[in-house]
Amino acid sequence: MNMLTKKDKEDIKEIFVDALEPFATAIQTDLNKVHEEFASVNKRLGTVEGDVKEMKTNSGEMFTKLDDFISHMKKQDQEQK
Repeated sequence: MNMLTKKDKEDIKEIFVDALEPFATAIQTDLNKVHEEFASVNKRLGTVEGDVKEMKTNSGEMFTKLDDFISHMKKQDQEQK
């Protein structure tokens, strides 16, 4: 039976760490970029949500005024007949 010594195990671990560390660093860098992009998208989404809410409020007011205007025009038309 071929037993690895503690030193052999440490050497193997060091080899794996040395081999994988550049990949882990690259992945972490990419994940940081993705996180920044999501943060940016989230911030813009918050702005869009506020804009949509304002547009809904304004469109409701606009339709109310438009209904009033149409009613007024109909009333004037009936008075002229």
